Amino acid sequence: MPVQRNLSMEEPRQKVHRKKQAVRINQRKKSLTRMKKLITRMVVRKQIEIVIESIRSNHSIVLAEGVETEAEYLFLKNHADVKYMQGFYLGIPE
Repeated sequence: MPVQRNLSMEEPRQKVHRKKQAVRINQRKKSLTRMKKLITRMVVRKQIEIVIESIRSNHSIVLAEGVETEAEYLFLKNHADVKYMQGFYLGIPE
């Protein structure tokens, strides 16, 4: 005698399973996006440090232009030891 399946019971389970998979995939995508942003920031910071070192090795003054956020300002001031900066974060041009 063939086994009869109750499709009405299996269908909701499959939908729930698919939803859980979709949530996991979305969480992974968000995590990957965060990681990419973090890596990009790290690479950009390293590039800035290299440029600043190059400028200093030529005994030139470092002037950072386009400082628009507090994070940029603090990075340049504290981490890269830049003394001269300009940008909208520091003041709007008159």
